[in-house]
Amino acid sequence: MGFIITLVVYSLFSYIVVFIVFRKSRIKKEFDFNSGYYKEDGKELVRIEDISQFLVISHYCSGGSSYPYTAFQFGFYSKQSKMYVLMDHSSYSSIKRDVQMISERLNVPYEILNEHDKYKPNPIRAF
Repeated sequence: MGFIITLVVYSLFSYIVVFIVFRKSRIKKEFDFNSGYYKEDGKELVRIEDISQFLVISHYCSGGSSYPYTAFQFGFYSKQSKMYVLMDHSSYSSIKRDVQMISERLNVPYEILNEHDKYKPNPIRAF
């Protein structure tokens, strides 16, 4: 009986620790149209007008012990030539829909690349 109680307490403690760590490790990413900035956890990082291009980059993942798959990374380049990653996704159709929506809303072009493609700045919005 003591073993079961110890196991339950240990399991409960483990879940609480994992929940706290996971919750604190998430970064809130947002485009704040009132201030005109892209923010992470409320900190203003890039002016929206300084976003040169959105990118979706596909890359092959071996999957370790599971099946291999293609993952997609959605991000943007800023005027300072810094890349910001907004999200990773495994669904091409979902990430393409998201990038098209944000691209239209912000009037910023996007490009879909494979992992071996070289990024070429968009000449229309190049700084």
